[in-house]
Amino acid sequence: MESINSDWNTKLMEFTINTDTWFLICVFFISAMALYMVLFIAIPFFKRREQLGRIKDKTSRSQQLVEEIEKRQQQQTLTQQELNIERLETDLLKHIKALLNSNPDSINLTTFYADFEKVYPNFKTSLKAKSDNLSANDVKLSAFLRLNLSTKDIAKLQNITPDSVNKARYRLRKKLELNKNDNLFHILSEL
Repeated sequence: MESINSDWNTKLMEFTINTDTWFLICVFFISAMALYMVLFIAIPFFKRREQLGRIKDKTSRSQQLVEEIEKRQQQQTLTQQELNIERLETDLLKHIKALLNSNPDSINLTTFYADFEKVYPNFKTSLKAKSDNLSANDVKLSAFLRLNLSTKDIAKLQNITPDSVNKARYRLRKKLELNKNDNLFHILSEL
């Protein structure tokens, strides 16, 4: 056994590494360390980058979903408002018919004008923006004309003659600076 140990010791003593081999081992070791360090930095970097991409995709999908929900809610709100306006317009026309069928001495238009303001909230301000010198009677006449009532019906509601309605309509056209070719109803319905 001693001979094996001594043999081994002599071989170990004889083992020497030349400088070229030592240089190659060092280069290999340094390359392995550099590769390890690059992978240590690169792998987390690419994982984070991939994770950020997923987060951005998820955020954009969430944002699109929120926009779709908001759009649906706006459409539902608009639909509900349109239904309310149609209902109010129908109620307003029923109210006018009831006023026309009632006794001319008992006609009370204050509720009619309140209902008209609910149906057409911007009408009065838009009309005043077209012409500053409109009187209250001009605004009332415009409201009746906006509903496309006949001269006879307007005369009955305001308790005046149809000629007076025509004169008031003429004065309204002048105040709004309209030509003969301009359709008063179309202009008032656009307000």
